[in-house]
Amino acid sequence: MPSNGTTTTVAPSSGVTITVCVPVYNVERYLCECLDSIFSQNYADFDVVLVDDGSTDSSGAICDEYAARYPQQALVFHKDNEGLLLARRDGFALAAGDYVMCVDSDDALVPGALALVAATAAKTRADVVRFGFTREESEAVPVESSIPFKLYSAEEKPSILSALCRSTSGSENPMWFKAIRRSCVGVDVDFSKFKGLTFAEDFLQTLTVYDRAQTFCFINASLYYYRPGSGITRAYDPHFYCDVCRCLDEGEGYARRWEREYGCNDLMVGLAACRLDSGAQYAEWMASQGDTVGLDDLLASRDFARCLTTSGAGKLLRFDRRLVLWALRWRAYPIIASIAMARAAKARR
Repeated sequence: MPSNGTTTTVAPSSGVTITVCVPVYNVERYLCECLDSIFSQNYADFDVVLVDDGSTDSSGAICDEYAARYPQQALVFHKDNEGLLLARRDGFALAAGDYVMCVDSDDALVPGALALVAATAAKTRADVVRFGFTREESEAVPVESSIPFKLYSAEEKPSILSALCRSTSGSENPMWFKAIRRSCVGVDVDFSKFKGLTFAEDFLQTLTVYDRAQTFCFINASLYYYRPGSGITRAYDPHFYCDVCRCLDEGEGYARRWEREYGCNDLMVGLAACRLDSGAQYAEWMASQGDTVGLDDLLASRDFARCLTTSGAGKLLRFDRRLVLWALRWRAYPIIASIAMARAAKARR
């Protein structure tokens, strides 16, 4: 990732304070780069909560070093390992700023990010300030958002909820490209039943945020460097589908209420598409392992079968996912295995 260099000009205060929460677990290779990108920001009104989630390498000691170096801004919380979700929640509980941001400890902030977020929050008073990001390996190319950049009023909230629920790729889920008014983060919400959740924790937390937020601002600026393949991005894990389904079950409770409150009529369809998309990925993995019993069980599961018959859900999926689902319906498992093999071969190129 590019170095921030030395910041010589301090941006004027916008009157908005920001707490940056950094969950940390065994990232000694990247942690200094991440923390340097935060503490070298040219905005003064911020503090940092470092949550050491039971690291077994030198990450905890590095956190302590930065806390000693920046005693007025840094707070370290050492805890037993409980996973990213609960580490973030502990960080939010310790946050004192008007707004809360997350930075994953293998990623980094772009120079000037906090100043722009604070200025935008002060100007718009939006409950959520959403910004763009770039991938470290292709940093000059920003990743496009599925939502147009603008200020969204409370009356336009249904379009934000629709984008969240209909995003089968999860592109609107990440907590790390949002600055959230602290009152909307949901520090009072108990996430302990999701302890051990490995996937989809961003979607789960965004449900709470978007439920409480009324106004949203999407700014056309890439303020975050995301590092693919360093621990956040993984090869397919069979626990993925189970975790996603747990979060989608929670999401359906929100979606039903949102459809009643805001007059949306496409949220449940969108979540059905998300379940089908995740199920298609799971089916590919099982087919690649020759697990025909697992494929039969997936096809017979009540929630998955319900989503297969949800009108309009399939239209939200990519063609390759629809092809997998077609083969699954007809129990043409060798076709699914062939698709999985072709995808794996392409990934190795």
